[in-house]
Amino acid sequence: MIKSKSFPVSALGYLIIMLFVGMSASAVAADNIRVLSGGVGVGERLERNPAYSTKFVFSKRSTRGLLANIHIVISQDKGKKKILETTSFGPWLFVDLPPGTYDVKGIREDGKIQSAKFSISGSRQRRVEHSW
Repeated sequence: MIKSKSFPVSALGYLIIMLFVGMSASAVAADNIRVLSGGVGVGERLERNPAYSTKFVFSKRSTRGLLANIHIVISQDKGKKKILETTSFGPWLFVDLPPGTYDVKGIREDGKIQSAKFSISGSRQRRVEHSW
């Protein structure tokens, strides 16, 4: 696991980690928020999901194909308090957020943006889907 005081981990650093450890590529954001990017290939998608509070899934609506390289910004208070900013290098991004209400913005490589609001409560994993 990579621990860093600032986030995001550079794209090159994340890619190197993923090459060596596959879906285990993870980091800990500044506020002890655990992050895991994965879901590349059938093998990773068959692995057990980590017990993180939130699972983001990125897909293309027209083909139902999965998307990667999605830049994510998670915030609270209508974007005034940034919680996490990172890039998911696979179609799944697991984030272990504490209970609360969040805004998330997903930005594709071509600049298309999708926003959503979601809440975390209890111990069940929350699934947030972004489909362009």
